[in-house]
Amino acid sequence: MFAPEKLARFRVAAPSDYESKLLAALAEVGKVHLKRSLEGFEPLPPLLAAAAEGRLEPESLDVEEALRVVRSSLRPGSELLLKFEELYAEYAGLEKLKALADALNRLKVPFESLGKPRFFTVVDLLVVKEEDVGDAAAELAALGATVSRQRLPGGEYAVVAVYSAERAGEVEALKRKYGVKLAIPPWFYEGYEAAVKRVALEQLSLRKRMVEVLAEIAAYLRGLLDVRRAEWLEAVAEAYRGVQRLDEYAEELRRLLREAAAVALASRVAGGERPPWLPEEISKVLRALDSGEAVDPASAREVLAGLCQQSGLEKLASLLDRYARLTAAERLASELGTSSGEERSLLVACAKREALLNPQAAKGLLKALTGYGGSLVVKEEAAGALALAVEAPAEVSEALAGELAALLGAEVLGPYRSAAELERVVERRKFLVKRSIAACLVLEAFSKAVPADAASWAGGSILQAFERLEKLEDVEPTQPPEGDWGPYIKEIAQSAKRVGEGLEQLKDELEKLKALVAEGEEPDISKVSAAALELAGELERLRAHSWLVEILYRASPFVEELRFFRRKGVVVVEGYVPVRYLGELKGALERALPRLLYFEAEEVPRRAEAPTYIEHRGLLKYLYAVTAMRGTPAYWEVDPTLIFTILFAAMFGMMFGDVGQGALVALFGAWLLKTRRRLLGISEEGAASVGALALLAGASSAVFGALYGFSVFLRPLTEPVISPIRDMFSIIAVALWFGFAQLCVAMLLNVVNLLRRGERLEALLGGTGVAGLTFYASGAVIAYRLAGSGMNFAVLESPELAPWVSLLASSALLVLAFGFYEARKGGLQLGARALGELIEMLIAFPANSLSYIRLAAFAIAHEVFGVMAEAMAPFVGALASLAVANFLALVIEGLAVGIQAMRLVYYEFSTKFFRGEGVEFQPLAAPGKLLGRTRSPLPHAQRG
Repeated sequence: MFAPEKLARFRVAAPSDYESKLLAALAEVGKVHLKRSLEGFEPLPPLLAAAAEGRLEPESLDVEEALRVVRSSLRPGSELLLKFEELYAEYAGLEKLKALADALNRLKVPFESLGKPRFFTVVDLLVVKEEDVGDAAAELAALGATVSRQRLPGGEYAVVAVYSAERAGEVEALKRKYGVKLAIPPWFYEGYEAAVKRVALEQLSLRKRMVEVLAEIAAYLRGLLDVRRAEWLEAVAEAYRGVQRLDEYAEELRRLLREAAAVALASRVAGGERPPWLPEEISKVLRALDSGEAVDPASAREVLAGLCQQSGLEKLASLLDRYARLTAAERLASELGTSSGEERSLLVACAKREALLNPQAAKGLLKALTGYGGSLVVKEEAAGALALAVEAPAEVSEALAGELAALLGAEVLGPYRSAAELERVVERRKFLVKRSIAACLVLEAFSKAVPADAASWAGGSILQAFERLEKLEDVEPTQPPEGDWGPYIKEIAQSAKRVGEGLEQLKDELEKLKALVAEGEEPDISKVSAAALELAGELERLRAHSWLVEILYRASPFVEELRFFRRKGVVVVEGYVPVRYLGELKGALERALPRLLYFEAEEVPRRAEAPTYIEHRGLLKYLYAVTAMRGTPAYWEVDPTLIFTILFAAMFGMMFGDVGQGALVALFGAWLLKTRRRLLGISEEGAASVGALALLAGASSAVFGALYGFSVFLRPLTEPVISPIRDMFSIIAVALWFGFAQLCVAMLLNVVNLLRRGERLEALLGGTGVAGLTFYASGAVIAYRLAGSGMNFAVLESPELAPWVSLLASSALLVLAFGFYEARKGGLQLGARALGELIEMLIAFPANSLSYIRLAAFAIAHEVFGVMAEAMAPFVGALASLAVANFLALVIEGLAVGIQAMRLVYYEFSTKFFRGEGVEFQPLAAPGKLLGRTRSPLPHAQRG
């Protein structure tokens, strides 16, 4: 409770092929903090690393070893490999020349006479293979030559033949038959010393060129490793971004499925089907339409207001208005058909009743009819719409139609030659508008949710897609892949990309289908439903892989691979785990890895650097935020969360002592803790922390309210144990002694922290160590006696205070001496810090103590609000004055008291011992928290 949990540092190594299983095992444990392993490790072979860093001298280069390293590091046919092999071939040729020179020197052969006739004889040289040396020597001897031979490196021999110049042609034939091709440069014939010296110079030149090529190879390989690493991390990041959008994609697909289902249902309802699950509001409108009656748009808006959005209501009102016009036109056509069987050139103007009965419109209508020679035949009305039948000469009927449309803002049907033709057209248009109304009603009603009964009507594919999305959280995690993860990760990223693109395409297709069904057409929903089902399956696959992608994203920066280029490598992971989980970690690794190359773990001592793992339960897990705002405790530090909480609550209650108001603050805190309501922009976690703090502060306020006379909403009900306003000096004394005790606790905690860190001398002699605590305690006793004597400094000479004065002086001298010691040992910086601590002891300790007077000041101020309420009562009434005073106390003083209590905790108290420079423990996978999962994502996890 008072210290971070003990950790163990571990390092584990496994073959690269088992990297996935290694990470899966770490994720199974979850509470594992990874760190960069093998810091300073050089992945290049030492020879190449030395060449890259300029540490490889040409003179010390082992050419054979260099060739072996290059061939093991580069693929066959590599340009750099071929380049180095060419240099090596030249170097090997020089080595052969040197060996040849040594052989000739041992045979006492003059170099300058080789191959040249002299005194009718020739001294000649042949280089032959070991298996041919006997035959070559025998045939040369048969020609009368004197033969000498010396073994050369590489299974060859240098054969020197001295023969008669007359045999030169036959010897040349033997040289062609047995001789090995060896390019001997002209400088070789200048003599042994000159030849050896020249070979050494040429070899040094080649060594320098080899070192340059080795540096090129090292740079290439290092760049290749960096590029591969960067590409891998980018691929993992891209896959992680994709799976992070899983919930967003799933929600978008649900919305599109609702739209697809609504389109399918709208098509069926528009076709005349009337399923029982239709809302009553829609059924009422459809029943009226099915009966052939027009529906008043205003009435329909009232009926459908709770079912449709505003935009949908406006669209439906427009369609219902048009349906009413067509209904009026239908009645008019029927009347024309029964009143006369003669063919007529008819126009029918359909508009709102107000538009046609407007006096100005009527006057314009009369003028138009007169001008075109037309006449009004009959009119009909339906649901606020009016239809006028106009007869006009055929040659001007179209012009008159345009005039009427512009004049009345009407829909003009015609011209027609007969009422029967008009009736057919109106009937068809009315049917299409009715379909559109039915479709729009269903689309609006089911745009946000589709009932289960309705979904079953939408089609099998849509229903299956819905069901798969509902079970998305329950998808079984996939097993980690074996071998190379590159293609696997790229496929996940591509899958997420396909889902995003597929959703956009599905959205576009649905817009087209919605437009079709709204126009009364019958859409083909099969392609859209099949695409939605396929996308749901893609999301299932992504969900199955999501846990592993997250583990990779978190762990990849910390996984080191010892790959010796073209040979298989080893992955190494290093990190920290709480000691109580160490056995679980080892068991998980042994179960998951067929071959565990290395595992080592040791407990981290408190004085060592390590992340801080703190696991609070109950209210403390919310109250840890108070500590976290000040900083993360170091591994060796005391966790001050409980102490901070107790002190804050106690000081808040002391300054804000009231049973009634405390109860309100506690109730508010309990409500905020339970609901986690985001107030004033704080997060849900922040709301829970504030709620827990307010709950304890309110309880403390109620306790102190009871001590202050059971004060309830500023009204004391009993005799107080202590009254801040009547016992002013007593409450000030309590505040000062409380501050003294608090600062003593702070310095004791600092001593504990320093001892845990191994700094024993500073714990004993530091300004906030035992010496500082002694100085502060003795100073407090002296100050108390001075205050009691009326600030009579003569009391300092009394025998009673002599030990305390000695303690005060000696502790100050000890701190100063320790400062000089630190300066001598560690430089002026440490000495200046110790001197600063002495100054803080002399100035800050008294100032810090006096800061606690605010506890008494705010307690007095709180009681003054009650006095203010009594003083205001004769003017505004007892109830009103009490309400105003309580409101001001709760809102203004309550906030100020909280700030002051937190300030005393953070600055006067915590600065004496708490540094807050720790590194927070970052678990690789918190169980049940991987990308919002609610259960362990590991298919093979079997906890022992």
